[in-house]
Amino acid sequence: MNSYRIEPAFRVALDGCARVVESELDIDVRPTRFAAEDHEAAAEELDRLDVAHTTLFALEYALAQCLAAWGMRPCAMLGHSLGEYAAACLAGVFSLDDALRLVVARGHLMQTLPRGGAATG
Repeated sequence: MNSYRIEPAFRVALDGCARVVESELDIDVRPTRFAAEDHEAAAEELDRLDVAHTTLFALEYALAQCLAAWGMRPCAMLGHSLGEYAAACLAGVFSLDDALRLVVARGHLMQTLPRGGAATG
């Protein structure tokens, strides 16, 4: 992933996310890890919702930090699903650590549902 290699703000943000996620899931969410030679193992790991969701959130957060470093400041933010958590975190509603822990917990809970199933209530 070129952004990770050439954009310092992106790399710093993603590395920060990776440290928190690693303590929660014992995996590395940096995309360079998923571009490894063992594509099948990477695909299987990304099939886990807790891994896929935290990876997606981390990428969204890092992209926003990169845009901010370029001087782009939003006047409003919105998101869908994990994007809502990223927007809330970026708006200061909760810390990055808390947001990542929430995303990990959400992924764990969603992983317990039958594939294609949805919670009712």
